[in-house]
Amino acid sequence: MRAAGVLLLVACCAYALSVFGPAPVAVLAPPDRQGQYQGCYGTGAAVARMVGPLLLTTLVLGSTALGRLALGALFASAALATTPAARWAMRTRADPPSRVAAGRS
Repeated sequence: MRAAGVLLLVACCAYALSVFGPAPVAVLAPPDRQGQYQGCYGTGAAVARMVGPLLLTTLVLGSTALGRLALGALFASAALATTPAARWAMRTRADPPSRVAAGRS
């Protein structure tokens, strides 16, 4: 139980510190399409807020362990897809952002 509390504390601290870095959409978007990328990014958050409660209620509270495993698989697949998607976006840009602009020094 203590390990879960420590992990939650670390995750909360990392989330709080993420405010200081540039948003991925600002770094990866081509200069002439910043608004389109930001709109799509904002739409994703709105959809998550709408669908999230229904999904969690259905999969976690309304089912057996299979629903929890399905939700875990959904989160794991989203996490595993993040790095390849970001690498693809960096590769396909005509003028890739610098390492400093991407939050790496």
